[in-house]
Amino acid sequence: MKKLSFYFILLLILSSACHSLNVQKLTRVNFELSKPNSDETEIWMVIEKESLEELERAFKELKWESDREIQMSKKEDVHVTLFWEDDREMPEHLADYKIWFNDDDQTAIITSEREDEKYGELDEEKTELVKREFLNTSNKIPAP
Repeated sequence: MKKLSFYFILLLILSSACHSLNVQKLTRVNFELSKPNSDETEIWMVIEKESLEELERAFKELKWESDREIQMSKKEDVHVTLFWEDDREMPEHLADYKIWFNDDDQTAIITSEREDEKYGELDEEKTELVKREFLNTSNKIPAP
């Protein structure tokens, strides 16, 4: 009987510990593209599960430099808003990023307004993923 009680208490502790973990999940992405030769922009959404999982991995693996601020000579190529869910009972929180693609070395620079995420750089593999997701709108949904 003592063993059964012990295992029951252990199970309760483990389940409450798992519930209290703060696990962020990317639920959708809105991105804004400028129309060529125009000041107009279009806003699109990414909601496909596989795409969201790939983008979530790319952004979570990004190494940020919080002590570096940069000035870019051109407007960003894409403005991205990530919608993160921490807990199903809480509203999503948003994270905004600006992305510039480097033509010469197939990498990208990302900036953020957050204090701990000022500047980041994507390698070639992640840049290819981000370009595929944000520059090809043929399979995307216009944002409301």
